[in-house]
Amino acid sequence: MNLFLGTFDRVLQVMADTVGVQQVVSQRGLLTNLRLEHRLRDEGVGWMELRDRAEFTEWCLADDEYGLCVVAGFSYILPESFIARCRAVINFHPGLVQVCRGPQPVGNAIVQGHREFGVTVHVIDSEGIDAGPIVAQLGFAIDFGCTYTVNYRLVLELMERMAVDVLPLFTGQD
Repeated sequence: MNLFLGTFDRVLQVMADTVGVQQVVSQRGLLTNLRLEHRLRDEGVGWMELRDRAEFTEWCLADDEYGLCVVAGFSYILPESFIARCRAVINFHPGLVQVCRGPQPVGNAIVQGHREFGVTVHVIDSEGIDAGPIVAQLGFAIDFGCTYTVNYRLVLELMERMAVDVLPLFTGQD
């Protein structure tokens, strides 16, 4: 069973269309593409919205095993016991993990004056924050003449393009 954890609907859309998804877990109210949600629910995809970290911790205690787990816009650290129950866990991180790890990397890069930003896709193989082998990475120059929203939109577009290229590499994972 392939699992999506997160809020980046563009990555979820590509996952659903390429490798398939059977379960979506998101933080309540943060995955807002209702058209995609209704389509996937109609196709029988399980859907769970977490209220808080405690509910996530409890959910992780289940003995369920997963094929491919795609993480995109999910702010809770995955425990190693959960990672071990997945064939592969990959993270679509909105940032270059060498310089921008953790939550809110786009805003942090802009505030810290980084000249370049990007998107990293990496394997999650431990509880380390945005650690693990890099599968793909794309960078671009931050446009300080534009708003945060414009720069963030570019990140989302890059994530979608990377999902199209990277997810088919994991079709044999389930």
